[in-house]
Formats: sequence, structure tokens, C-alpha cells
Amino acid sequence: EKWKDFKGKKVRWSGKVGSTPRGLLIGTVSKVKKDNYGLASTIYVKPATNLNNFSVVTVISSSIGDK
Repeated sequence: EKWKDFKGKKVRWSGKVGSTPRGLLIGTVSKVKKDNYGLASTIYVKPATNLNNFSVVTVISSSIGDK
């Protein structure tokens, strides 16, 4: 039952993997569905942007020293 509380919550990037900045908005939890046995839940996230209509892509890169 506690998973239902996640509906409407913002999903943000943790920043723990890769070089994507921490806190980047991924989307919003739109639905939480339990499996037939009640042992696992699937959380559906509505993307924060329209993934079919990119006109600009920004690549964020960082380096240490001259690398």
C-alpha cells in the first residue's frame, strides 16, 4: 500500500552513475501496479519532456586536467 503514495512524485537523477548532473528531472510517477502475487510493484514514470520531439540536445562533459 505504501507504493501508492508515490503517484505524482517527481523522479530525479541520483547522479551516482555517469556524468549526468544530480537532481535532473526525469519525470513524474504516473502509475504504480502490483504483480499478481503482491510481491513486486512496477512504477510507471511519465517523462518530463516529449521524447519524440528533440530540436536541441546538450552534451554535458567534464574533464580533469588536460584529458
